Amino acid sequence: MRETRTPLVAVALATALLLVLFGAGAQGRGSSHIGIGDAIALGSAGTHIEIWHWEVSVASGGEASAREGATLRHCASEKATALTLYGKARHRKKGAHFVERWYRNGRLFHVFHLHWTEGGTSLYRSYGFKTARPAGFRDGRWQVEWRQRGVLMGKANIRLKTSADC
Repeated sequence: MRETRTPLVAVALATALLLVLFGAGAQGRGSSHIGIGDAIALGSAGTHIEIWHWEVSVASGGEASAREGATLRHCASEKATALTLYGKARHRKKGAHFVERWYRNGRLFHVFHLHWTEGGTSLYRSYGFKTARPAGFRDGRWQVEWRQRGVLMGKANIRLKTSADC
């Protein structure tokens, strides 16, 4: 006879569902508030950031725009000096802290510790990332990820590449 065991994750999800359904996860009797632990256990979307496009400022003062995940080619004389992202942030909670991590070719480049100044859903614009280096941002795959309380809220990436045609 073969013994089968229920995976711990399945037990945790079932327990969280029962707590929410019967009100034990709520704060006070009759409250419809679901705790963050319950929401995560149920696979709730929580705060989510979706990026639509990047704007890249170049040394001459101009800007180039590229869709999320695209490759942006630039002339060798036009170094990228700033990277800014645009999109939408959903289910934000005013005052909640989150982390914005920037990576280049998979290696951590910089971390920003931020907080939401508004709640709800609205357009999102990153604070942007600028460099004063004469060489600008190096070519490669740039990725940004946002995490709140360790939970991934979204990711975005762009590839910067110097064009030989200029």
